[in-house]
Amino acid sequence: MDRVKLGFDEPQEDEYAILKMGITTPLEKLIFPADNNYFLSDFTSFLPNENEKEHWKESFYRFTRKLTLQTGKRIVFKNPFHSLRIELLNEMFPKAYFIHIYRNPFIVIPSTIRMWSIVGKQNCLTRYRSDPSLAEVTGTYKKFTERIRTSLENIPPYRFSEVKFETFEADPLSMLKTIYKHMNLPFSSANEQKVTSFLKEVKDYKKNIYVLSPEEEDLISGELQDDLAFYGYSGSKIEDAPEETLTN
Repeated sequence: MDRVKLGFDEPQEDEYAILKMGITTPLEKLIFPADNNYFLSDFTSFLPNENEKEHWKESFYRFTRKLTLQTGKRIVFKNPFHSLRIELLNEMFPKAYFIHIYRNPFIVIPSTIRMWSIVGKQNCLTRYRSDPSLAEVTGTYKKFTERIRTSLENIPPYRFSEVKFETFEADPLSMLKTIYKHMNLPFSSANEQKVTSFLKEVKDYKKNIYVLSPEEEDLISGELQDDLAFYGYSGSKIEDAPEETLTN
């Protein structure tokens, strides 16, 4: 969706594995939509109800045990849907570490529209399908960030980090070292060599460029005033506030 390499041996979000295991996930509504509404607007599908909660937890435990058995390593999940499951995951894994990478919404929102438009077209199995609108995605984005901020208030500061994407992108190696240090984990020379090698491989990578109309920018600015202020962005996708490094 953003010129990112895809393949069987490439990292992928675990939500797709969850779907294939039959665990409750909003992706079901992407494949089997019952109407033309944005499938992520319904927050009830992210979390199991009380009758399904223990089954959901045991299924996810089983998934993590498989990964641990295969690799013997610490598991790293990169899944935006987990943004709404922080409380549940913290209950299940009380020693888990949470890393929230936030990014300029004037780029995230049009990128999200492009992504779900493509994935929806490829995977929808009913006659209902429509691309999400800017207003729908902006409203859902706002719900996500509000939920994240509320959830992280209940996580001890030593168990989470918030990282500005633009800062991470400018110097990934230094930011990784900062995060590892905060987690009290060693960042070995072997790790550094692997990261450096990977960065050389992708040095020519270029992201998609998104151009918003003044009306679209105004819609996002008006809806996300609190978010833009909290995360240090201005009211335009062109002008960003001074970069931050790491907020605990």
